Amino acid sequence: MYDNTQALLKTKGITEIVLHRGMGKHEALQKEVLSNAMQSWSTSESVAEGFGQVQSAVVPITRVLSTPFTGFGCLKEEEFVLVGG
Repeated sequence: MYDNTQALLKTKGITEIVLHRGMGKHEALQKEVLSNAMQSWSTSESVAEGFGQVQSAVVPITRVLSTPFTGFGCLKEEEFVLVGG
């Protein structure tokens, strides 16, 4: 899944992507975002708002495990699943 995702993004010339994550108040107040082994982020800021305060980040594609087109991920939520790091 990771290899297929990486190949797809590279063929499109994508090296990094802006993603958004909705977080609870306590998590959002932290200066550094601690990540789990896998985390869901969205290309849609409005989708992320539905899950809490929004944290946005420019993410290198090497962190992208999957998209709705390559494996895990909800198309309706424009979800990208990232590996921790």
